[in-house]
Amino acid sequence: MKYFRADLHVHSRFSRATSGRLNIRNLAAWSMIKGLSVMSTGDFTHPAWRDELRRDLVYDDNSGLYRVREKTPLETEIPGFSRPDGVSEPQFLIQAEISSIYKKDGSVRKVHNVVIMPSLESADKLSNKLAAIGNITSDGRPILGLDCEHLLEMVLEADERGVLIPAHIWTPWFSLFGSKSGFDALEDCFGSLSSHIFALETGLSSDPDMNRLWSALDRYALVSNSDAHSGENLGREANLFEGTPSYDGIFDALRRAARDEEGSGCIYRGTVEFFPEEGKYHLDGHRACNVVLEPEESMKIGNICPVCGFSCFIGNTVNNTANRKTQESINFPHPFCVTFCQIIVDRDNMDALAFQCVQIGWQCSNQSFTFTCFHFSNTPLMENDTTDNLHLEVFHADTSPRCFSADRKCLYHNIVQRLALCQSVFKLLRFSF
Repeated sequence: MKYFRADLHVHSRFSRATSGRLNIRNLAAWSMIKGLSVMSTGDFTHPAWRDELRRDLVYDDNSGLYRVREKTPLETEIPGFSRPDGVSEPQFLIQAEISSIYKKDGSVRKVHNVVIMPSLESADKLSNKLAAIGNITSDGRPILGLDCEHLLEMVLEADERGVLIPAHIWTPWFSLFGSKSGFDALEDCFGSLSSHIFALETGLSSDPDMNRLWSALDRYALVSNSDAHSGENLGREANLFEGTPSYDGIFDALRRAARDEEGSGCIYRGTVEFFPEEGKYHLDGHRACNVVLEPEESMKIGNICPVCGFSCFIGNTVNNTANRKTQESINFPHPFCVTFCQIIVDRDNMDALAFQCVQIGWQCSNQSFTFTCFHFSNTPLMENDTTDNLHLEVFHADTSPRCFSADRKCLYHNIVQRLALCQSVFKLLRFSF
């Protein structure tokens, strides 16, 4: 059975702080390079973006997904790259992220949610309702004074097949369980409609194993997405499925995973992860005093800065809610993904913001090292496609144990050292990276 990867949370150029190149053709081009079979559109609430989606996408009756109307000129969208052999255009889900800021139970709540609709028609219907509540034209990720329970109700009224997934659930300021403005329980946020939530997005600063330390999340499927603001970051985290991509198949698979049920057809196999240590909110601390703390260290001192005595910033509250202990042995069930740009930046000891220089090196690397779609995509056994007969073999775990290493820091450094070793091998083999 074929595997495919899906990125369910991205943005378009209509969101703030995003690449101006993010149109459908650009998203499709980067998806093919990143090995993503299913992409989300991002930002469907923005009227101008929906007009482009209607122009550039066509509905596929067989899958319930959308396809690019015209073949993507990958070489034009991303100079220096050509379409990998045998790779077809990605299919698209109609998706948006909505920021809800409102007062509930005496506190100000700030929660981001990913909303996915089965069609542009249902997206139009929902967007028209949201436009009556607040401004949806100034930002592709609109900020609305809208209770999350009411938002979910509006999604289901627009189309009963609509899906809401709480986004990056541990981000301090804008998430379901955020330390600054979140909730202690999902039911406190979504009330009587809580049963319609079947999946949660872990965010870049945590991974599924960390989340499984809190037993309250056992009844939800855990997904990981890129939340990309540029094409280069698509697929930095993604979701792995087995079967044929379809709208109903993807979300039926997630519902079965939430119930821990076996099934046929499309099956959810887990996530593709980047190192959570690289996430912006993985650690606690106090910037003014240059104090950085592991969550366990922060809890031991009562979340008080040891230098000045003021409260520490709590980046990730999953350890505060955990009611399970970490596993003593190292278990590495999730495949990890490092973006091409990140590898080049690390090798050249450059600032990631120096994009122009990175891109030049990136283009040069493609001429001699075709480490693109097939090598990080949905094929478990990857042979005969790499330069100079370099063979790679990757095994995907059928299940993901709900635990993580007791010594994540050690595991992280071991992986980094191995990447460094691989880099040295590449140099010896005279690959121009």
